[in-house]
Amino acid sequence: MADTLSTEDISELIITIVKNPPEGVKPPIHVAQVAQLFKKKTGKQIKEYHKYGMLNFISKHLTSELIVLGEGKDAFVRLATPTAVAIHWIRICVFEHGPILISMIGRLYREEHDKHFNEGFPMGLTKFVQEYLSKEMSLENQKGQEYLVDLIDRSSRFFTTSKKKRKATEAKILDTEKAFTLKERLLAAPEDIPFRHTDRVLVLGDADFSWSASLACFFQPQPAENLVGTAFESFASLKKKYDTFQGNKQALEKCGATCLDSVDATRLHATELGGSFDFIVFNFPHTGTDEGLDHSIQENQQLVQRFLASAPALLKPDGEVIVTLIRRYPYTAWKIKEQTSPGLQYMGAVLFDPAVYQGYKHQATTQIDRDTRFSVENAESHVWRLAEGGAGSDSGTATAEPQGPNKKQRRNLKRLAKYLEQQGVPAKTSQLDSSQAISTRKQLKKRQRDPETPARTPTAISGKAGQSSSKKPVTKKRKVQHEL
Repeated sequence: MADTLSTEDISELIITIVKNPPEGVKPPIHVAQVAQLFKKKTGKQIKEYHKYGMLNFISKHLTSELIVLGEGKDAFVRLATPTAVAIHWIRICVFEHGPILISMIGRLYREEHDKHFNEGFPMGLTKFVQEYLSKEMSLENQKGQEYLVDLIDRSSRFFTTSKKKRKATEAKILDTEKAFTLKERLLAAPEDIPFRHTDRVLVLGDADFSWSASLACFFQPQPAENLVGTAFESFASLKKKYDTFQGNKQALEKCGATCLDSVDATRLHATELGGSFDFIVFNFPHTGTDEGLDHSIQENQQLVQRFLASAPALLKPDGEVIVTLIRRYPYTAWKIKEQTSPGLQYMGAVLFDPAVYQGYKHQATTQIDRDTRFSVENAESHVWRLAEGGAGSDSGTATAEPQGPNKKQRRNLKRLAKYLEQQGVPAKTSQLDSSQAISTRKQLKKRQRDPETPARTPTAISGKAGQSSSKKPVTKKRKVQHEL
């Protein structure tokens, strides 16, 4: 073997090694083993030709010829045949988005490759998964030819997400799985509705009001006067869209519940709903957009974020905010567990059983959901509680507690107070504005170097907010700091 190998020579040798592995070795081949075989053939380490190692060389020069499974010390490689590329793409798709409908996998494939899956594989997507991925994935028949696909083992080393990142994500989720009222009630009586007639419950986006009506029916013979059912649309619009709306509304009002229309879940803080609540429930939120998956995901993430930002204003100190979603793509792409607001803390999720809500019928928002026979069988209710210091009041308004300076700001304030004292300007740390600590200290140092520089002492020392001690107009930047 020549002392010097070109990039083309190294590439050809690596492809030959992967294409013709030693006896007893089946693809995919571990990158470390490829490196060992390379050394055996050349007599030199790969780093003597490419200082960043085998995996880096493959990722940089052989992306079209080889597929990399996993990453780092857990990386494997195999030849990038059309079948292997399709298998890898489906595996990553289900890992990132599963559980996911087989039709949705086909749609994502078409959007990414600009062609139908059948054009490359006439057998079709369903049969392809059954033939090549049946040991890795479960296929649960829904209705007709529709299947729900998910991975049997999500801890597989063949996925691109590193082991370290997977562990960090899992730990974060486990840390939030704390005790909360909804969970405790379901554990105590899993076949019952976890709400009581004494709970103040606000239901949002209830389309035909069938879910609210099922609660009122469950409360009987007790009145449902603590229940408030709402919809985003007007009563006139709901009457035209849903045949069951009028009957559900009348049943609710007969039980003493309140029915309201035109309630925006993202503006609860500005809506009069009669006080605060023990539970604020938003089942299957959706903006109703049909403008593509990416647009829909982004728009609905914003909807959930705005709702969570608005909800604390109407929540009792021990109250809970509940958002129910189907556990499959594209709803899993909303990353609901990562959504929160400064006033709320994510607590965990519980299974949503539609069977216990007698008379409840989910109304699909979008044409896509209606076409795919939207089912709420595989759903979860995600729960948030008020974070410490983020409690709302019974009047329905949230009061934000003023936050003191953090550790770094306190350190800067002490330094500033000491420096001012040295300059003959006595001041206590509590009198100083933490947002001005660093800038004021720099101004004083500059003045010490250049005596003609005008002095600018903190407003807390001058005693007049928004003004400096020299009574000069406050600059725009300084004014913003004062307002903050």
